[in-house]
Amino acid sequence: MTQRPTLHPVAVPLGVDDEALARINKALGIPALVTPAAKPPPAGQDMAQDAPNPEPLPSPSPKSPTPKKPAPAAKLAPPTVKLSVTVPGYVSDALNVRAAQERSTARHIVMQGLVAIGFQIDPADLVPDGRRPEHKPKRR
Repeated sequence: MTQRPTLHPVAVPLGVDDEALARINKALGIPALVTPAAKPPPAGQDMAQDAPNPEPLPSPSPKSPTPKKPAPAAKLAPPTVKLSVTVPGYVSDALNVRAAQERSTARHIVMQGLVAIGFQIDPADLVPDGRRPEHKPKRR
């Protein structure tokens, strides 16, 4: 845990007049603080800035919220599980190259292979790229 720094109180203002301070700042090359003079309002406008703020509008009366329609029940996707297999490096490299060439994922390539050897896989689970929906145009 870090320690908090020790804070010292601000010193009493120095007994230096503004003219002397301005001379020191000029000698050190410190720019002077210039405050712009207040501009009068344009002709034809009254001092709206000095006018009090209008009364805030009352809050709407608390009504019973309109009942929202429940969202349509989404089709529950079957749970997914992680499957880890150890393969030779050249197989992993070839899988990644094929996925890049087809602009898909390695998961999609593996799922296609499982279908090819006879596994029953729901077509909804054969998405080429799980990161974006199929209806969006693919970037080139």
